[in-house]
Amino acid sequence: MSNPLHRKKLQLYLNSLFTGQTEVNSLDTHWILRWLDDIGLPQYKEYFSESKVDGQVLNNLTLEDIINLNITNELHHLSIKRSIQVLRFNNFNPFYIKRRPNSDDKNNIDEIMYWSNHRFMEWLRSIDLSEYAPNLRGSGVCGALI
Repeated sequence: MSNPLHRKKLQLYLNSLFTGQTEVNSLDTHWILRWLDDIGLPQYKEYFSESKVDGQVLNNLTLEDIINLNITNELHHLSIKRSIQVLRFNNFNPFYIKRRPNSDDKNNIDEIMYWSNHRFMEWLRSIDLSEYAPNLRGSGVCGALI
């Protein structure tokens, strides 16, 4: 195996047979790719897909792994780290992200950490700052980072 993350994935899978971490095991590579869209970092989907990053691997990413995934921008690195923390805080619940505003959404400050990148762009539009919304696309700005 030439890809170090493939080796890591195999090792983590074997370890999970003994520890039984079911929540993190429910997040497959396809979910991780959608999660990258949610946190505003779709430009890294190809690298995550090639490395077959799933919930187990994501939960155990190191700085070296992040560099191997070609993530060199410090803000993007922080966005991924904080988003992983929020995932852990929510016990790897795949439905924690607030992708769109609800009709009864009152911009509750306690829920901002769950906002997706798209949700932030929608919020900017709702407060008449729509000219700044396109600048957030691909920026890594999401609720976990804020």
